[in-house]
Amino acid sequence: MSTRIFVDQGHNPSGFNTGVNAFGLKEQDITYLIGAYLAEIAKTDPQLEIAVSRRSPNEILGFNEKSDLRERTNMAEKWKADYCLCIHVGIHDDPDTNGSEAYVLEENTKAFALSEIILSEIAETVGTQNNHTHKHVTPAILKKTKIPVVYINLAYISNYEDSVLLGNAPYQFAHAIYSGLKKYVTGSIE
Repeated sequence: MSTRIFVDQGHNPSGFNTGVNAFGLKEQDITYLIGAYLAEIAKTDPQLEIAVSRRSPNEILGFNEKSDLRERTNMAEKWKADYCLCIHVGIHDDPDTNGSEAYVLEENTKAFALSEIILSEIAETVGTQNNHTHKHVTPAILKKTKIPVVYINLAYISNYEDSVLLGNAPYQFAHAIYSGLKKYVTGSIE
């Protein structure tokens, strides 16, 4: 039996809830591409089944910010996902702030364990700083579903070095996420 992972590629391509921009990069484009690569990589893996929130780069979910979030959580629940992985990029006023980090609703949970493995893989594969997982209740999607949710900020788009990685290594980010999911599902954690 495969583990079902719903990948929410944060933000819409236009209109409302479009995400952040810096150095000529758009969050919604980065998250779409990484999610699409992740689904492609996992397609032949019998242990993982991946569904994505945006099936095309121009797909807009919902009709406002509230309905956008509701549609994403409804998609994950209707699909009966075992886990929901929300991929985003961070932005900060301080351009020196960098690295990958994750947010979960509670520590010592399945979501927390999964997030730490994924972050380790991203840091090792892509070369970002591992800022680890934090208990956080701000990303609304963490509270809107009973599915274990991992909210990942892949890197900081406002940091030049991170933005270069986001722009040049989307496949490597996707492969690192896949490796983390695979290690978690198979229990092959070193």
